[in-house]
Amino acid sequence: MGEVLKLSNRALELDPTNDAVAYGYNAVANLNLHRLSEAEKSALKASEIDRNNSDPRVHFLLAQIYEAKRDPANEAAQLREYLKFASDPSDAAMVKQYLADLEKRTAK
Repeated sequence: MGEVLKLSNRALELDPTNDAVAYGYNAVANLNLHRLSEAEKSALKASEIDRNNSDPRVHFLLAQIYEAKRDPANEAAQLREYLKFASDPSDAAMVKQYLADLEKRTAK
C-alpha cells in the first residue's frame, strides 16, 4: 500500500483539482494504512470532483472509512448514496443487504 500511496500522491501533485481516480487510490491506500482522517479527506475530494457520480464506488469507499471510524450514521448515508447511482444489480443487492444488516445492528 505504501507504493500506491506514493504513486497517488505523485499523481495528485501533477493534477490536484481534477483527478478523482488518484484521490480514490489515495483514500484506499490511507484506509489500508489506518490513516482514517487522510482517507476520508481524499475520498471526499474524489466525491467532490465526480459530481455526476460516474463512479459511485467512492461512496462505498466512504462507507468503509466510516465503518473503520465507528460512525454508523455516516456509513449508512454513504451506502444509500451508493445505491442511488449503482448500475450493477448484484453489487446493489449486496450493498442493500449490508445496509439492512447495519441498520439492524445500530437499532439495538
